[in-house]
Amino acid sequence: KIVKNTSLGGQSVVDVYEAKGLHRELVKSCKIFFGDSPIEESGDGKQPKRKNIDLMKLKTLDIRTCAALIEAITGLMSMSRDILQDLVEARPPQGIPIVEYLVTALKATPAADPVLLAASINGIRLILKDYSHENAAKRQEMIERIIKDLDKMNPMLEYIDGGTRRYKQLFALAEKHLAERGEANTKKTDVTTAPRFTSLVNPLMHEAFEAIIHLIEFFTEESLKDEQCRSVSNAMNEKDRET
Repeated sequence: KIVKNTSLGGQSVVDVYEAKGLHRELVKSCKIFFGDSPIEESGDGKQPKRKNIDLMKLKTLDIRTCAALIEAITGLMSMSRDILQDLVEARPPQGIPIVEYLVTALKATPAADPVLLAASINGIRLILKDYSHENAAKRQEMIERIIKDLDKMNPMLEYIDGGTRRYKQLFALAEKHLAERGEANTKKTDVTTAPRFTSLVNPLMHEAFEAIIHLIEFFTEESLKDEQCRSVSNAMNEKDRET
């Protein structure tokens, strides 16, 4: 939180962090809380293979700490295009591309943790919005990669559909966070207790929904000028989206 908040203090603060390589150290710390690297470092020049990381085994405190790390990294990337490019284009063994950590929560099954999901989506949306406008080929390659990981937003739409299992599981995990802080509104945190939208008061669900909606808005706005984003927008229309 300190890094995230102080990075808003101005470019001079961000320059100090960048000079010290703090952004790279923060990404390294993600491995501690995720419990593993999201990709296998091949060492033979081939494309690293992605690994499945079971986020369900993480403790709630570890999830919150990891989300805070991602928020700090996103804050630095938002203030410096150099940091953004450095983290997105990192390659093993020197570093892990930040996108690999961000998509871990987006691809989680059976459901993502809402705190980590919101932080990760905000990081992904920043990269989609700001990465490599000076190099169209690199930018299109990154957009294509993220769209593939997002499965054209199908899982995200399920999270904001009150009738799906993903929504109910997301709620159960959100209530688990509040229960550990003594703030839960339900006695049990299983999928049977998930309320309708009109009765949903869990603030962590609201934050996750807000992140998803902003991501939907990105693809909707960019669909007017980008073919890949148009394909996502059309896919969401076919799913009868409400946003």
